[in-house]
Amino acid sequence: MSIWFRKFIHHKDSKLRLFCFPYAGGNANVFSSWAEYLPDHVDLFALESPGRGPRFSEKPIACLKTKVEILCREIEAFCDLPYIFVGHSLGALLSFELARELQNRGRENLKHIILSAKRAPHLPKIREPIHQLPQKKFIKKLEEFNFTPHEVIQNHEMMELISPMLRADFALNETHDFKNTINLRSDATIFWGNKDEVVPLEDTLAWENLINGKLDLVTFNDCHFFISHQEEKFLNEINKIIYRHLRTTHGEVSGLIPAS
Repeated sequence: MSIWFRKFIHHKDSKLRLFCFPYAGGNANVFSSWAEYLPDHVDLFALESPGRGPRFSEKPIACLKTKVEILCREIEAFCDLPYIFVGHSLGALLSFELARELQNRGRENLKHIILSAKRAPHLPKIREPIHQLPQKKFIKKLEEFNFTPHEVIQNHEMMELISPMLRADFALNETHDFKNTINLRSDATIFWGNKDEVVPLEDTLAWENLINGKLDLVTFNDCHFFISHQEEKFLNEINKIIYRHLRTTHGEVSGLIPAS
């Protein structure tokens, strides 16, 4: 049992695993409510990184390459079944790099990847790094970018506690040196918010240059955090992808809330 992945659902007779990767500052609980909305025979695992949740006392990891190497070891035991990755914002980048490294190591059970609210990583960075700013300036930037809930930012004691974890998460993205060595051999779906000031549409569509597979786009009428604001639609779109896979490989599927 890996401490890196919280297992909200783990069936003995699973047919598919859904691995979820949260945004910067997020933890596994972001996905805790999803369990009751998934089809039968689908596992739900969510990333639980150091510095948050039950691992709050552990030192956060600020290097994406290091984190991917660790996750490759931790996830390997659960790659025996077909699986789908879904990542939002920073989670999209992390899940993509993990998927590529697993592919490098001969793991070919990835059936789909959902890349949500994230610019394609081969594009030039358009924002100045913030992870090393003094505390007041760091918090101000979080407010400007709308990356952290307002009620959290206004709680000074809370910010002092979680700032090391937030800084590490931003460092994962800001210091990552993307190497366009291989494309990911997988179908993919891009989730994009049409009011997202951080992720322009053209930067979202640029993922097509990194994917060797069918690429779809799903648009949300919302800003960057549509994963929370429009959870029902978010889950419905995921279920459509899950259903397509299960129906293709196993026939009819029970326990699925019909797509509207």
